[in-house]
Amino acid sequence: MNNDDPFRDFLELLTMENQLLHIEEEVDPHYELSAFCRHAADDDGPALLFNNIKGYRMPALANMFGTRKRIALALGISEEEMSVEIAERLKKRIPPQIVDSEHAKCHEVVLKGDDADLTAIPAPFWNVGDGGNYITAGLNIGQHPAWGHNAGIYRNMVRNKHEILAQIAPDHQQRLFYEDMGAGCPMAIVLGADPLLYLAAGSDFPLGDFEMDVAGALRGKPLRATKAKTIDVLVPADAEIVIETVYTGEKVEEGPFNEFTGYQSEVRDAPVWRVTAITTRCNPIMQMAYAGKPPNENIVFWRELEDAVAQEMMCRRFPFISAVARPAA
Repeated sequence: MNNDDPFRDFLELLTMENQLLHIEEEVDPHYELSAFCRHAADDDGPALLFNNIKGYRMPALANMFGTRKRIALALGISEEEMSVEIAERLKKRIPPQIVDSEHAKCHEVVLKGDDADLTAIPAPFWNVGDGGNYITAGLNIGQHPAWGHNAGIYRNMVRNKHEILAQIAPDHQQRLFYEDMGAGCPMAIVLGADPLLYLAAGSDFPLGDFEMDVAGALRGKPLRATKAKTIDVLVPADAEIVIETVYTGEKVEEGPFNEFTGYQSEVRDAPVWRVTAITTRCNPIMQMAYAGKPPNENIVFWRELEDAVAQEMMCRRFPFISAVARPAA
């Protein structure tokens, strides 16, 4: 990959490796799309590119990291090398390269006001019992004046055309951000970014350790970043979609939602985020991830970075350890 277009490059690589299935038939986002993802997850199937989602003009990628093989492909190494190689790459952070807006692919189309319509982005009804339409593979990027930037993967429920609910657990950094800053706290929801940023955002790093720096370390070169159009947040310059939002100071009930554990979480309060802009590439590809009973994509990719660090730490004390296995179940 040339790092100028990491998401699209990865799709090309998956195609060459026979790891991407194009679905051209019309698929209903209410449960039918989820059924395709369910089958792919159960059978260690390929990544899925839905090119004809009923009611939408935008295609969507699912199950990108449904197998360890595809994580290894993204890293450019074998599955057997992953733990040792990841631990080695994580020893030195590489901050992003900041580029001007005119050189950012994510700003090819800029929508504001009424044109910034969340309902134009495919957000499926994943499972029976879900409380609404959910964006499940969003990289939520926040910025705090004292603590810096953070990127995490959270569930985002579409409330209406211009409002979204982000359920952020109490122990996550962006919960600290919006609780400390209150109304006006900025957050960008990024869809379709560098796969290694997705991998970094799904793991836990200390406060102030920005996941774009982590992804740069994994790639061995800086990611390209740019400032969002309406909020003070750095976003991946080559992202497919960026939803720019600010916290309204309001909380409303969100859920229920069938989680990656296979259990349904209860209805609880979540902050309301108002959309200030939606920026995209020309002809963007949305990214989504199946949530529901394991196996699923979430329990595959969340382990890899943490397992690599754990193995390195244990080997310092017990040098005879040759590998660590933490099954997805």
